[in-house]
Amino acid sequence: MRVYPKALSLFDALFLAASLTVWGLLKYHSSLSPSPSTPLAALSSVCKPEFPAVAAGLVRSASPDDKEQTARETLRATALLAKPGVLAYVVSSICGQTPEVAPIAVATAIELQPADINSFIWAAARNAPQQAEQITYAACQSAPGDFDKVAMIVSEAAPTARAGILRGVTNALPDLQPTVEKPILQTGTDEISPVMGQTLLLLTLASQNQEPLNIRR
Repeated sequence: MRVYPKALSLFDALFLAASLTVWGLLKYHSSLSPSPSTPLAALSSVCKPEFPAVAAGLVRSASPDDKEQTARETLRATALLAKPGVLAYVVSSICGQTPEVAPIAVATAIELQPADINSFIWAAARNAPQQAEQITYAACQSAPGDFDKVAMIVSEAAPTARAGILRGVTNALPDLQPTVEKPILQTGTDEISPVMGQTLLLLTLASQNQEPLNIRR
């Protein structure tokens, strides 16, 4: 004789439906909530004045293979959670404690808030002057039309890194190399201000003579 399962009572059916609904909602919301181990979660739990210190600690404590990605995620979380002016302080703090990620930090910050490019370049170069060439390269790739501004700001923050700064510019923008080399040969100096001034003049003359370079300004 076949035994059929007992039909659910109305109460049992309603209870089961409610339980499944609650379980589904909890699962959905947990999927939206950041993991406690993410920079977004960590920064969400602190007040804004603590952002630079906490952000720098997150990057510093990451494994060597994860430092760059952690820096990116931390800067993105900062841009999401804080007012624009806070991001430069976070870049400064991260670069001061983990200088090897300074190029990634400045490129990410420029991507997130391009209007504050000057502050990001200064913050990175001032706190990681040993990374001047790499910072210049990253910033010029992120904002090729501002290469002269990048070089000037980095040179102010790291005045002894002139050769590296010029290499950073020309490596990021290879088409610019002959134009940068001319004033160096003509003046016999690698001082950033006169070299960039002459480079801009040569670019202007070239554009007037319909000899455009692939530099987006």
